[in-house]
Amino acid sequence: SIMSVLLVTANVGSLFEDPRLIPCWVKEFAKEVLAHDARMVALHMQEVGGKKSVACEELLQKLLDTISKYKGMRPYNRTVGYVDTDDSDAEKYTALGSVYLLHRDLADVDRYDYDDRAWSPLSGAPGSAVQCNGTSPHVRKTKFVLGQFGVMRSSRKGGLRTGWRINGRPLQMVNVHLFADVSNIDAAAQTPSKDALIRRAALEFLIDGVSDPAHESDDSGGPAVEESTDGRPGKRSRKGPARAQLPEAAFFFGDFNFRLANSELAQHISSGSRGKFCRNRPDHPPTKVVYNKRGSGAPALVLEKKKFLVTDPEFYAAESLADLRQFDLEGNEFDTLLEMERRFLPSYPFVDSDGPAADSGQVYAKTRAPAWCDRVLMNPQARSLVKDDSFSYFCIGENVPMGDHKPVALALQLI
Repeated sequence: SIMSVLLVTANVGSLFEDPRLIPCWVKEFAKEVLAHDARMVALHMQEVGGKKSVACEELLQKLLDTISKYKGMRPYNRTVGYVDTDDSDAEKYTALGSVYLLHRDLADVDRYDYDDRAWSPLSGAPGSAVQCNGTSPHVRKTKFVLGQFGVMRSSRKGGLRTGWRINGRPLQMVNVHLFADVSNIDAAAQTPSKDALIRRAALEFLIDGVSDPAHESDDSGGPAVEESTDGRPGKRSRKGPARAQLPEAAFFFGDFNFRLANSELAQHISSGSRGKFCRNRPDHPPTKVVYNKRGSGAPALVLEKKKFLVTDPEFYAAESLADLRQFDLEGNEFDTLLEMERRFLPSYPFVDSDGPAADSGQVYAKTRAPAWCDRVLMNPQARSLVKDDSFSYFCIGENVPMGDHKPVALALQLI
């Protein structure tokens, strides 16, 4: 039978840094859950705990309790998942959380056991089983380690993978968090930027993991991955009876940190002028790049490491923002991943501090170029499970404060 599913990705760092956002965030989230009457809701979170991870588990429980107690959410009487909140070991910490809400009418659900490579039925009894840290046979965590893909800065980037069989349909869901741009100036130096190339390699690594049992982490319940010198996993055989095959169908949703092609975007904003580089000293890297509007000489765009200032206010008009899709190139680099038609405006970066700008939930911060960082993608096998013309792909809470990222959701029907 056809079954409705709601896939949601949310960078929730702002909620943990300002818990006052939680009631509004939950209201908008629950509104979409109830509107789509999904039998299963998958919530993939990034930056759980915020930048400082203070009182992380306490605030996480508050968030989950607020969701479960919200009016109308009672039919979702089973909550399962895994959240990485242990920041004591930077080499393993990802701050990722994958939480799944199951409707009481959904009876036929199995989870994939990555240890035994077998399916285990999920209890139909009401309750919450969200595990923080430790080991779990039902999840595989990937933490991008220092030096992998040439990245020599500490990060919490990686992925969480879970396997499901829903009414007989086997699939995997991968929570994704890729590397951000280090500097707007560097990002505008070339296309694709150095950070875009790193993101491409990291995502290809996660894609490979869907069909490769070697992508397992010892802190998630499986054998350690043997890393080669280029950061790719080695193979490790495992003897024993025949095991259940890993599901080939996979949905990837998270904060991909895909950015616009800043080099081309700067030319577009300035009508083709060359940037003027400002340095503290002649032998130092630039601290600022100014693009003057061709023909007028007035500044059109100012770039600093974490500053993106466009002087024309019409740049942030809805019609102009929609036109930025022509510079959204990163997602096109993956032949093995598909995306439904995307009509919503960029999901990042929104003003998330106090004041009228944040209260409207519609004002972009002048720190980065607006971008579609948050996405729901799928491989062809997963696409074949989705009923045609049955989907809705959208931002949650477009007109209210939700933090610096708007959650992005894909409502679909599995056939």
